[in-house]
Amino acid sequence: MSCADNERAKMTGSLLRPGSFLLATLATLGLSAAGCSSSSPSTSHTPTTSAPTTSAPTTSASAAALATAPVGANPQWDDLDPITDTIYVANGGTGAATGNTVSVINRRTCRVGDLAGCARRSQSITVVAAPSALAVDPTTDTVYVTNGHHTVAVIDGATCNAEVRSGCRQRPPEVTVGSVPSSVAIDAANHTAYVTNAAGNDVSMINTLRCRSSNLAGCSALRPPTVAVGVGPADVAVDELTHTVYVTNDDEMGPNNGTTMSVFNASTCNATTQRGCSHQGLVKVGTGPLAVVVDQSTNTIFTGNHTTNVPGGAPSRPGTVSVINGRRCDAADLSGCRALRPGTVPVGWGPDEMVLDGPAHTLYVANVHGDHNKFGADGRLVGSLSVINTDACNSTHLTACGQAVAATVHTGEWPLGIAVDPLTHSLYVPNDGDNDVSVIDAAKCDATDTTGCQHGLFGA
Repeated sequence: MSCADNERAKMTGSLLRPGSFLLATLATLGLSAAGCSSSSPSTSHTPTTSAPTTSAPTTSASAAALATAPVGANPQWDDLDPITDTIYVANGGTGAATGNTVSVINRRTCRVGDLAGCARRSQSITVVAAPSALAVDPTTDTVYVTNGHHTVAVIDGATCNAEVRSGCRQRPPEVTVGSVPSSVAIDAANHTAYVTNAAGNDVSMINTLRCRSSNLAGCSALRPPTVAVGVGPADVAVDELTHTVYVTNDDEMGPNNGTTMSVFNASTCNATTQRGCSHQGLVKVGTGPLAVVVDQSTNTIFTGNHTTNVPGGAPSRPGTVSVINGRRCDAADLSGCRALRPGTVPVGWGPDEMVLDGPAHTLYVANVHGDHNKFGADGRLVGSLSVINTDACNSTHLTACGQAVAATVHTGEWPLGIAVDPLTHSLYVPNDGDNDVSVIDAAKCDATDTTGCQHGLFGA
């Protein structure tokens, strides 16, 4: 097995990361809920918050961060390519200098154990508008980026990465997808990139053989097939062991009050065959499911539930994580989904994205509103991460989920995404309001060791 193959094998077992949800694409682009032009477009991408609480302000902007890496305007999402040691960050802001870009960070010099390169301004790639989510296919060195203008940009990771920059200045080709694409997940086995279309109530399926780094010329001509799902699909994850696709239905263009997740067979519903797309399961989860992650080791599916709120506003109550038994709800048993009663983990306010560190048996949940809109001494909103023990809470231990949060970590303002590198024990958290990415030591802040969860640059 080559080094590259070994890295890819580790990725399959450890970095199970779906796409992201588009928190404020409509505000950024000045669109209405129907995806049409609005008469009064927003002038800022940052979502509106409710009034600050009367509790004492916290003194920490990011209590656990070892360092921060500056990126473009309003970073929304990040993902790691372990083959090229590159972290890609989607910057959804509209600033002329740094918005509408994807930052390219060098993992070798910005990680736990070597933070020397974090402070350097990284290379960036310009895309069309409001990139909100991205997914790396390390098997082909291809990065798929959802844009606000009904497209997915396709970046050649072989010519634009931490070491090679020759292709970074070239505008990437685009694939036309549905209305307001909000997240993307890769199924390497079926050569499909699944893209949720928040305003289209469907998922586009891009053929990654016909549109990849070695065949960029084929991207613009593609017209991907779609599969209908629930209202306002927010996020998507693929379990390649059970060949199952999970899509959270958040009613994202409305009040974020959806309560379901669609489930279908990836082998019979993908970019090349749609014969099984109409055969789906539906499982009830918490209110406002924005994020979904699969733990293949226990066949457990986690959804991050934001709870009801007005679009772009604050949630009405703390969020939750629903815990679903995949053995009774997967491609082999779609009929079992409806009868399931998921476990529930209480987390912070506004859980937006999640990532699983498989070897550490830890699920990290990024809470946009942290501890109910607490503000730091500098007046900026303090976000948080909930650290969940997946050994204690999984498909076979649902009753223990209520006590599964091992720690709560303060972050920067508006943590909208999160990525983990299990090889270097580094967590990368994009802070939308701070225009940077926090780097956290996951080895000292996980389900079994929380000693580093409150230590870092910014104090306790």
